[in-house]
Amino acid sequence: MRRMLRLSVASGLLAASTIIAPHTAAAATGFSAGRPVGAPEEDVGAAVDAGAVTWLPNGGAGLTGTHSITLTEATVGGTVRAGDRFGAAVAVDQSAGLPGKLVIGAPGADRGAGRVYVVPFSASQTRFDYAHVTVLRPGHGAVGSSAQIGEHFGATLAWGRATNDYLVIGAPDFDLGALQDVGRVFVTQAGATALALTPGSVGVPDAPHSGDHFGAALLVGATSVFVGVPNAWDGPVAHAGEVDRFTLPPLGSLSGVAYRQGSGGIAGSSEAGDHFGASLAAITQNGQQVIAIGAPAEDVGPIVDAGAVTILGTAPHTYVQGSVPGLSGAPEAGDQFGYALAGDGANLIIGVPGEDVGPVANAGQVQALYPDSFSTPTRMASGGSFVESWGGAPGLVQVGARFGASVSAYAGWLSAGASGQNTGGAQGGGAFVVLPGLSASTHWTTLGSYIVTQETNGVPGASETGDHFGAALA
Repeated sequence: MRRMLRLSVASGLLAASTIIAPHTAAAATGFSAGRPVGAPEEDVGAAVDAGAVTWLPNGGAGLTGTHSITLTEATVGGTVRAGDRFGAAVAVDQSAGLPGKLVIGAPGADRGAGRVYVVPFSASQTRFDYAHVTVLRPGHGAVGSSAQIGEHFGATLAWGRATNDYLVIGAPDFDLGALQDVGRVFVTQAGATALALTPGSVGVPDAPHSGDHFGAALLVGATSVFVGVPNAWDGPVAHAGEVDRFTLPPLGSLSGVAYRQGSGGIAGSSEAGDHFGASLAAITQNGQQVIAIGAPAEDVGPIVDAGAVTILGTAPHTYVQGSVPGLSGAPEAGDQFGYALAGDGANLIIGVPGEDVGPVANAGQVQALYPDSFSTPTRMASGGSFVESWGGAPGLVQVGARFGASVSAYAGWLSAGASGQNTGGAQGGGAFVVLPGLSASTHWTTLGSYIVTQETNGVPGASETGDHFGAALA
């Protein structure tokens, strides 16, 4: 690694974007399952980079613009302000068809202290219940720790059902004394005071350093919370990265274990700037949940920032481009293989947003790892690769589209963001591509795939410069 990567950290670095009118709390009827799409650089009225989230219902044959809605902070009872970046992170509780809760991070709110909005879904009225939104803020209510300007609470989110329902919130730019951007994480559970975790605190297995960005990636597993610390030091090695696992007994008694390259059976060794832990996902092997960890700035031999992904199975294994049949290509400088990860059953989706497609720089690519068996998966045995406009996938190969910078999967459907895509004549308007699968136990295909932009029929708004629609997916 030869340069600093800021991964999943809200810093307001992107350009201003589409101007849309503040949204009112209109009822969206006639839909059940669906997915949220964040556009944190949306302008709302005169409020630059206020941000917005579009909810796209599942019409039975995939996500649809019909009955889609756009939410702003005004929709959920807040105040629209410039730079709030509402939608920089999204999460959804949807384990049984209907969405239970939609969680939206606004890390730029309150002068960068940040907010999180938890929006319940009313199954009886088939709409989001804007009258009962919960607002989480540092220093208020269940989040008792004092707020800090610029900590960016809500820059990352994870929702999951482990021993109980947990919402985990990252504030990766939290300063600890004189140490800047150390980061902290809040583990919340309904009816309980949030537990704050910070490097150096009791139960956290690493010492604090400036720029750690503890909480830049988050995952709620079957029995544990996983926290990515992509800039953690490993002894004298700066920004090598690590992942901390916290087992989930009752809140207040978490204890952590650290995973680092070159230890615990994980291949390789810690190198300056690898950013191990920049992305996280869960898949199933041997009947157990296992964790995938991205190190998008890993150097492969002399190839700088090619990227790698490690799966912590019974025997941890590390993958790079071309390491299994079907995982096309070879490691190249700046590919950032593993920049984003998502799991669906035994399958793993890998974002490679720095991939050059022919002469087109940073067009991006999405790759998939498939197991040796869907009935009794034990290892990853094959792969598939998708590039916009090639092999049947929709969209256009464009310089800087960064296809694969965000990925998600739900019920066999793969979504991959290209937030740098030029759409509707607007530079960086943003888009995402949907690839269908018959179930979570099949290979994804470009047959029936489609691209979604703000020009898609039924999707509110319109693409303008710097919207970055699709920057956050869940």
